[in-house]
Amino acid sequence: MSIDKMNRPQFAKGVIPGILLALAFAAFLPQSLQAAEEKNLDYSVIEKIPVFHEDRAKPLDTFARETMRLVAGREKWRNPKEGDDRLKREPMTNLLSMLFEADEWRDIPVIHIDKANVKEILGMDGKAEWITYEGLKNNPGFKSVIEDIRKKHRESEDGKPKLTPVERKVSDLNGVLNRMDSVFYGTAFTVVPVEHNGVPGWLSLQEMADSGQDEELRTQLAGLMTSFQQGDKTEFLRSSKDLARNLREKGHDHYPSMGILEKEITYNEMKPFRISWEFLLVAAILFGVSMGIASRITYFGGWAMFLIGFGFAGYGLLLRVMVAGRPPVSNMYESVVYMGWGVLLFAGIFEAVYRQRIFGLCGSVMGIIVLIMADMLPFDPEISPLVPVLRSNYWLIIHVMTIVISYSAFALAMVIAHFSLGYYLFAPHKRSLIRTINSFVYRSIQLGVLLLAAGTILGGVWANESWGRFWGWDPKETWAFISLMGYLALLHARFAGLVGAFGTAVGSILGFQLILMTWYGVNFVLAAGLHSYGFGAGGSGYIITYLAIEGVFLALVAFRYKVLGPELQKALDDEVQAKKEKKTKGTVAGEPSTT
Repeated sequence: MSIDKMNRPQFAKGVIPGILLALAFAAFLPQSLQAAEEKNLDYSVIEKIPVFHEDRAKPLDTFARETMRLVAGREKWRNPKEGDDRLKREPMTNLLSMLFEADEWRDIPVIHIDKANVKEILGMDGKAEWITYEGLKNNPGFKSVIEDIRKKHRESEDGKPKLTPVERKVSDLNGVLNRMDSVFYGTAFTVVPVEHNGVPGWLSLQEMADSGQDEELRTQLAGLMTSFQQGDKTEFLRSSKDLARNLREKGHDHYPSMGILEKEITYNEMKPFRISWEFLLVAAILFGVSMGIASRITYFGGWAMFLIGFGFAGYGLLLRVMVAGRPPVSNMYESVVYMGWGVLLFAGIFEAVYRQRIFGLCGSVMGIIVLIMADMLPFDPEISPLVPVLRSNYWLIIHVMTIVISYSAFALAMVIAHFSLGYYLFAPHKRSLIRTINSFVYRSIQLGVLLLAAGTILGGVWANESWGRFWGWDPKETWAFISLMGYLALLHARFAGLVGAFGTAVGSILGFQLILMTWYGVNFVLAAGLHSYGFGAGGSGYIITYLAIEGVFLALVAFRYKVLGPELQKALDDEVQAKKEKKTKGTVAGEPSTT
């Protein structure tokens, strides 16, 4: 949002001047913000009313959830600590309250601040997490940083100034104020479909009120507001139905289909990726138990939980595809959950073929990690329209989806390698199992290299079509090439005998760091190049923590291998040689006599 949107009057003129009488009446009512929750209002109709926001029509339910995530950090807080009790309520309740009872939201602590350096600028106590709308808008430190950001925008040649991490967070907070302003004033609710010279468009509630037209619509909104404030369930539902019917009649053929709106609400309410990792957690436990006691019941129970988890992950992706009308790989959040689904796909296929339990276990573990990570890291989960360069479902499918699913194969190889190295650390005597696991690492890397090479070549073809050159050493292209060369070098070293099973496992973990740089680092650290549509900020603390843990783990494994490596490798080689000799003797013994 534009920084200049901060320059607005402090108090709204009123969303709809035609309902001032209803506002005056409501002011004398004893109930207030808690009424909607206590009266258990039915949002089943109003939540499906589409609002045109950020270049796409979305259900009001989605807009309410996005608004609360932006303002309070979550859709709903169970225990907001210092935050206001309103945060415990449903997002739709809070959105309508912000619209119909705007003044009551200006001085309550609902804006979440979680960064210490931002708190310092705002002069907040280090333990405090919440600030009010007025407290943030009139904060001297906030105003000073905003002015610095404006100055950088004015001085920037391309309109994209380099901001410090603190400035980016303050700019995000300015976006929070802009969103709250737009809800208070009614400008965010672009719900009134219009057509001008045959071109469809949308009006906000404020624009509709300023035009002085459509008295019926104004009356319906007044009834909706009054019934909301009174907690009148029957009247609220009736007003919602009247309003929804009126808006749909005005929209004609340009209005979104009810089926798509309902699918998006189903996605919002179900949270399929969360359900997926919960089933995968059970699957991981059962697969792990089956490895220890070789039980068919636990093994097939693990399979059942794995398939259910895989199904919910796939269903979540399918819903996003149906709502957005494109493949689910247009932003970092979508690529993460798609990569997690790919891990489950490959793990399921390998487990079905080899029946070794290790694929089911490792796939479940990696699926859990990835799907939880998608919720924890600062990735935007919103379903957004594609930027112009990505508006080709054909290339999204054959290039981006191929590249990202190659990451799935590498991630599977990486997590299997951790299990292999874990046995080196704690159970080096299980030589047969170590050898089997290492062979699976090798197979997963081969699959990943094939997909990554194909995706990289296809990306060059797309770049030639979009930008007029096949290859330009853009940071994304450069790191994709480095990743491919790194894994190819590992495969060749293994094939030539330069590294053994242990080296392949270590190389798989190190190689995945190249993937992280290509996938995350270019977008969130370098933030440069033609692939600007994928850029973001944040999450570096998680990555640094992961790299530190990985470094300690590899150091321990290297030390252990230095002590036991020669002995263990000799034992493995002797076992392989013994099997070869046994096989050779069996063949010779079974040959027909030539005499």
